[in-house]
Amino acid sequence: MQSVLEIATPVCKTAGDVMSRLTELRQEVGAESVHLVNDRGETVVRAGEAADLDLDRILAPLMSAHRATLAVNQALGSTSPANFHHFDGEDHDLYLTNIGE
Repeated sequence: MQSVLEIATPVCKTAGDVMSRLTELRQEVGAESVHLVNDRGETVVRAGEAADLDLDRILAPLMSAHRATLAVNQALGSTSPANFHHFDGEDHDLYLTNIGE
């Protein structure tokens, strides 16, 4: 299985490029932070900080929801799943999408 950084390599040649792209994305969408998370729910790299958001509490159920959608994609025969999730919170909104396989 490829790491998240290996998947991003065709677009971003170095880890610094990945960080630059996350920073650009954060600025483009007006986010407090942007996280690149692996399939185990671990933040690999992030741009920005959402200090009052407990990501440790959120990531496990978030990844469960994400895995469920990937299972649906697989059952539908998708070889290149594309999913986008939006979670609307009182103080924060959360968006999740997959990259790679």
